[in-house]
Amino acid sequence: VYLGMGGALILGGAVWRALAHVDGLMIGPLGRFSPWQLVFVLVGAPGFVLAALLLLVWEPRRGGRGAGGVVPERREAGGGSAPGSRGAGLLAIWRQGFPALLGHHLATGFLAMALYGVVTWAPEYLRRTFGVEVSVGGYAVGVAVMLSGTCGVVIAGWLSDRLLRQGIAAARLVVLAGASVLSCPCLILLSAASGLTMALAWLSGSVFFLSMLTCCGPLGIQELYPPRLRGQGAAVFQFLVTLLGLGGGPA
Repeated sequence: VYLGMGGALILGGAVWRALAHVDGLMIGPLGRFSPWQLVFVLVGAPGFVLAALLLLVWEPRRGGRGAGGVVPERREAGGGSAPGSRGAGLLAIWRQGFPALLGHHLATGFLAMALYGVVTWAPEYLRRTFGVEVSVGGYAVGVAVMLSGTCGVVIAGWLSDRLLRQGIAAARLVVLAGASVLSCPCLILLSAASGLTMALAWLSGSVFFLSMLTCCGPLGIQELYPPRLRGQGAAVFQFLVTLLGLGGGPA
């Protein structure tokens, strides 16, 4: 994720630099595109090819329903799901595990809000505060996101797994809580940085801690929802995280 996010910033900065002196371009019936609009077109166009490649990915075979989730499954004598068990559907799971599910989803969503907001506005912050050229700022922020974000995801997975082995059932939430607390001083110091080097250092620290949501968020889905409802649970989770993160962060 963070290799792609950082790569997009680096590539976007490079394309912007190449098109900075272009007056614009007419694209058929779509009309005239300004340089900044052409950046979105050129960077986003490969997405159609990548989307087509998904047709080559086979759907994996599904195993049994298995165990897991916040609510123990109860079975009838004939093998069916008992009324009120997780076989009753997504709403039953939410009624029985509301605090854990809501806490997990909102914690991840608000961390995503901070992460997307910081990464989106970091190049412009560097330009306004330190006079960094947009293309250079995109490269610097992209490298910071690639390195710090990847390290944050790996450390979060290792740490939360270790806490689980020590018997801490809410290990994913513990890591999310710790990441949110530790990211705060990094974000404050980023906003008050006196030089470009320190700004990039605190930006890297912020992304390191905030990126932990990418690990602990999806892993929580596997542990909070039973297997047969993980698809629906993931959809609800992704809806809330996207609404808060992409909808609220950059805004």
